[in-house]
Amino acid sequence: MHLHRELTIDAPAEHIWRCLTEADLRKRWMGQLVSEEIDETNTQAVGATATIRLRQNQEIITYRSTVIDWEPPRKLSVGLTGGKLPPDVVMGVIYELLPSETAGSTILLYDFHMPMKNFFLRLITPLIRLGAGKAIDPDLARLKSLAESLRADAGPGNSE
Repeated sequence: MHLHRELTIDAPAEHIWRCLTEADLRKRWMGQLVSEEIDETNTQAVGATATIRLRQNQEIITYRSTVIDWEPPRKLSVGLTGGKLPPDVVMGVIYELLPSETAGSTILLYDFHMPMKNFFLRLITPLIRLGAGKAIDPDLARLKSLAESLRADAGPGNSE
């Protein structure tokens, strides 16, 4: 299963990157995030791991996250395992930041991937797609608002 979103954010890529990678900012836009425990402090690179807890359908589910791709401030990819997923399934989220034709704006490409490796997962794909879409859209709207507020906080004519 694959979900794709694309939005233009009126902020430079560096501000969006901060929202994606700084724990205190992530908590402000990720609606389902309950907690995040990074395994090694200040480790931001491919292979960095953490335990995250997400609220899903009134339950708190624990996942392990691993950074798969780290190209500041252009691309971040994270794989998630655990929770109620079969042991051989890795969900993935890719954030890609591209220059916009509008000065000072950035295009965010968001891609969510979940392999449907067994019959049960394939059977409930429509429900997973619906639930994921309902969480993704408000989260991305909050991410956009937060990144744009960082730009406003930087002052006029200042993109940093």
